[in-house]
Amino acid sequence: MLLEDGQPLLTCNTPDRFTPSVARNGLPRENPVDFVPAMQQHAAAEAWSMPETLRRAADIARADWRVAAVSEHTALILFGAVNNPTTFSFEKSGSGWKVSGMGGCRNLRTVPSVSTRSWVDVSTGGTAGLLSRSSKTIKLNVIGSFCTDEPPLTTLVETTTAVTVYPTERRTSEGCVGAARLQVVTVTLSAPLGSRPLLDGTVWPIAAVHAQ
Repeated sequence: MLLEDGQPLLTCNTPDRFTPSVARNGLPRENPVDFVPAMQQHAAAEAWSMPETLRRAADIARADWRVAAVSEHTALILFGAVNNPTTFSFEKSGSGWKVSGMGGCRNLRTVPSVSTRSWVDVSTGGTAGLLSRSSKTIKLNVIGSFCTDEPPLTTLVETTTAVTVYPTERRTSEGCVGAARLQVVTVTLSAPLGSRPLLDGTVWPIAAVHAQ
């Protein structure tokens, strides 16, 4: 994964990148950019799409939102739980900003260190069978896309206390709209999994690979 000042770079369904400390605390409050008017205008026009606690203009100014990224023309704000935020994307509008999109993150994801590859979802169970803790081989369900003919590449980081998986596929062209494709991938450990947790390194905070 890509690092900045020793921290992993994170993303949340947008091109913006930020560190865990920024996800928790936001950019410094002395940053002069003020997004409150843009969010108030959006709430007045489309309150139904706003989180309940942000539907009233008065709530927006004092809400716990963090500025995650700002550039000359775009910006990103995170609202709510650090590991499951609501995102507000902004674009420059005259001397101010306007909301250009909203979304959510089931997980914040780390940014792959290889720019031509993207993370894919991984799980145990289902067609891969039960997780075997006595074998050196583990079968994983990896959900990628039909936009590539290459099988997913799953990198392992194995220590005496944990095994972390990083499944990727080659990044597809921008014009490709592909349905999800489930593939079963077998990985080989240097020793049986035993009591070590099997972790998904594509999400932050790193969490156990979920069972399907």
